[in-house]
Formats: sequence, structure tokens, C-alpha cells
Amino acid sequence: MTQSNASLKTLILIFAGLYLLISVAVFLLLVALEMFFQFSFDSSAMGVVIPTLSAMQVGTMYFNRTGQRPQRGFAWKAGFSFALTSTLLGVAVFIAVYLLGLFPELDEMLREPASVAILAGILVVVSLLLSVLCRFSFGFGARQAQKVKEKMQARG
Repeated sequence: MTQSNASLKTLILIFAGLYLLISVAVFLLLVALEMFFQFSFDSSAMGVVIPTLSAMQVGTMYFNRTGQRPQRGFAWKAGFSFALTSTLLGVAVFIAVYLLGLFPELDEMLREPASVAILAGILVVVSLLLSVLCRFSFGFGARQAQKVKEKMQARG
């Protein structure tokens, strides 16, 4: 696969798969920590860490398949696409949690007139942050794969 025929759609699907896989693994790890060690970890940072790790891994896969790092325009397009994908997956989970009634506090919160606008604003800001993080993580993953390949070639 060369850069000219590297499919952004395929990269997005790989990103979504990795995102879901890492999310499930982190969730299971947190449940196990709470069950066995009574340790609870309640941080929203995973909403940024998981897409960043997924984008980095996709960058590594991209370099391994194409043999080159992504061009800047393509990296920005991929980063935006990855951020949009992770945002849509996050919104889908939020809607599922809401519809299943797993957090009754959501009903009270969403009854406030300004809460939907505030949530939308937060979503936009986080999505823009994720776009930048995913873009640079995608490139970083490709750069790291290139360094590994160069070291392997230098060894012989």
C-alpha cells in the first residue's frame, strides 16, 4: 500500500476498532481493580488518552504498510477524522447510558435549559482538542515506526 492509495476509510475503521478495544480493556481493568482491590479510578482523562493512543497505533500501522510518514495535509485530515469518530462513539455511549437509565442524575441535569448548550460547547472544545492531539499522535506513531525500521536496518 502506498500513500496515494492508503484509504482514509480503512484507517478510520482501524482507529474505531482500536478505540473500542482499548476502551473495553480499560473498563475491564478498572472494574477488576475495584472488585479485587477496592481501588476506584474516576477520571475523565481517559476520554483523551484512549483516542490519542489509538491514533498513535494507527500511525504506526500506516508507516508499516506504506513505508513512509503521512503528508501533513493527510495527517490533519486523519486527525480530524479520528477525533470525529471518537466523539461520535462517545456521544453514542452517552445516549445509550441515558436511554438505559443507568445514571438517573442525567435526567435532572438535562432538564436545565442551559445544560444542552453547555454540553454542546464542551463537546466542540473537546473535539477540537482531540483533532490536534490525534493529528500529532498519528504522525508521532509513524515517526516512531520509521525510527524502529531505521535501527533494524542499521543493525544489519
